Amino acid sequence: MVPGSFVSSYLGYDYTWNSSTKTSVITSRAPEDEDDQDGEDGPELGGDPVPDSVAFNWGISSDYTEEYNKANSHNTASEISDDNDTSSNITSIKMDSPFSSNIEVYAINSYAPFGKSTVKINDQTLNLHINNSYLEESDTKEYSLGGKLTDHITATTDHSDLSTDIDFDLMDPNTSYELSLSDDKCTLYLTLYPNYISNIEAGTQAGNDYVKITGLRELNVDLTENGNIISLEIPNTINSVGEQYLNTALNTLQSVTSTSTDGNTTKIILETSGSANYEVTNTGNTYLLTFTEESSNDNLDYALQIKIPDEVFYSEITNEDLYYNNQIVLRIPGDYRDLYNTYPIDSSNSVISDISVGYKNDMTEIVIGTTKLQGYKLKDLGGYIGVALGNPRDIYKNIVVLDAGHGGTDPGASRKLNGVTINEKDLNFKIMYELTQKYFNAEDSEIKAYYSRYNNTKVDLYERAAFAKKVGADLFISLHMNANINTSPKGTEIYYTGSNKATTDNGLNSKILANMFLNSLPGKIGTDKRYISDKNLAVCRENTVPAILIELGFMSNTSDLKKITDSDFQEKSAEAIYDILCDVFSSYPTGR
Repeated sequence: MVPGSFVSSYLGYDYTWNSSTKTSVITSRAPEDEDDQDGEDGPELGGDPVPDSVAFNWGISSDYTEEYNKANSHNTASEISDDNDTSSNITSIKMDSPFSSNIEVYAINSYAPFGKSTVKINDQTLNLHINNSYLEESDTKEYSLGGKLTDHITATTDHSDLSTDIDFDLMDPNTSYELSLSDDKCTLYLTLYPNYISNIEAGTQAGNDYVKITGLRELNVDLTENGNIISLEIPNTINSVGEQYLNTALNTLQSVTSTSTDGNTTKIILETSGSANYEVTNTGNTYLLTFTEESSNDNLDYALQIKIPDEVFYSEITNEDLYYNNQIVLRIPGDYRDLYNTYPIDSSNSVISDISVGYKNDMTEIVIGTTKLQGYKLKDLGGYIGVALGNPRDIYKNIVVLDAGHGGTDPGASRKLNGVTINEKDLNFKIMYELTQKYFNAEDSEIKAYYSRYNNTKVDLYERAAFAKKVGADLFISLHMNANINTSPKGTEIYYTGSNKATTDNGLNSKILANMFLNSLPGKIGTDKRYISDKNLAVCRENTVPAILIELGFMSNTSDLKKITDSDFQEKSAEAIYDILCDVFSSYPTGR
């Protein structure tokens, strides 16, 4: 896929991207200011407004100064001419000794002086037209000289007007060039210049964090996101600020790294707080990301406040919900027990039973005990961790119970594969507990998952169903593997219990939920789509919320057994369960 910024830049438009609304806006570039026709000078307003603060400003490294200056000041004439009537016989095209490894010089050699030569760029082809010239030995020649700025060259002679066209396939249509002749006029030089990053700056302006990247020419940026990491790859562009890394201490932009790959691709990595939206504005040779805090409408009380050590960033602090013990654990890298002796943590909230501070695995562990199961939310309060506590439905937008079937002394179905005994309970636990956590516990997840079992124990079926009410769940999903005395059945089935009449405010019931999973899950994971079925199952029948049981595949079928024991398949299944639940809550929102 070609980045929208690349297309708009190439067509001469400005580009803006908003991460919150997932929309892009392409606008015409503002025209150059014209002279004041009235001849009256207005007041001097100065340049751009000064930012509130600048966290850093990386300029051109001394290693690149000479090279950058040459690329910035070269002759941009598209025509070169020498008065002579001699026909130039082109003997070779070679990559000449370059000024640097990033600048490419192509030498077109002839026994006779060259006359008029012109250059034009069309799309991603640079055409060099040489009058009164011809190729020796052949009318068409092709060259691959190993360049990074052009990977293929085609030369063709037209005998009707005795001229030669040499086409250079450019990797970047914005590549700049310089045309020159040797002293004896018998060598025509075409020099290609890559783009350069000339400045990277980050800071705060008008209350918002920003990072601004400036290039010698227009920047064609490929942006990707992975969690709270934003990666910017800028091909055919030299990282002339050098290898850099800095913790910014800004609110939403945590750190910035500049590096390069393949020699001529700049890569800039931005670590964000994870709670920020951003807007991209690509104007000419400037690429600007402006970060804004996500608006919070939770109206939660972050009364419990825990000091953040000066050496620690909020983004480095992790947390774990030990709801089965009525505990919340915060982990801070380093040993800060003395700090919390100096700054005791206030535990006046009546729902908090105790707070302890310990040290384990190079982490300070703060364990908050509560008198009953509590939902919680953390917030960066600027030097303090804010902790809001409450009943789960007062904290979380969407809540689901994930139930890994069987466990402990109840192995479920068992089959052998390659001489190894496979127990259903282990497959259920691997997918439904171990692998789903990274999706449901991700910072941008809008679904809170509670697990009916968190280890290899047997949990009573009625306890599993009752757990949904205890945590205030909206939905209940149980995962099992199927088995049959007949080895031919294979694929995915979804069960529900018709006597469970629980229906959400928006009309979602167990049967609708079962159909949504059946219509989506097999296609996502590559199993056969079988059917939904009304079964008298305790975990569904005794539930107080819409509930289904997934029979992911048949352990009695060799093909299915190989799939459900494959690690890639298991990962896809965990992700698919999360994705489908996101779709369910999108179609049937809780209204919280």
